[in-house]
Amino acid sequence: MFVDTKEQEAMTTTVPIDRAPAEPVEAWRTLLRGAADMIDKVGWVRGTQEDAYGHLCIEGALGKMMLKMRAEDERLDVHQVFSDAHAAISSRIDGQSPSGWNDTVCQSADEAMALLRDAAAIGGGQ
Repeated sequence: MFVDTKEQEAMTTTVPIDRAPAEPVEAWRTLLRGAADMIDKVGWVRGTQEDAYGHLCIEGALGKMMLKMRAEDERLDVHQVFSDAHAAISSRIDGQSPSGWNDTVCQSADEAMALLRDAAAIGGGQ
């Protein structure tokens, strides 16, 4: 079979797209958003990381999300990601620990999710 080289070139030519590649999302932001999504899906709890019904506190949700992220990327620096996420959360709650805030100050799943999403959007980690 004869193929015209100009026709072949036309079929394989790539067209450049005039846009910059998206910036990668920092892993600690993914962790915070994922933890909020987990609480939204399974429910929120105080006083324990996970209750008998599968409800999660902030720390429980962070831990489960970190395990999921680690399973997807074995090269992930778990300690750094967790540290950055905690710093971002703590910057929103006057330096309190996330678990202490969850168990003493937070009043609802909506409030817990809002904190996680706010910390992910605004930052403070790193």
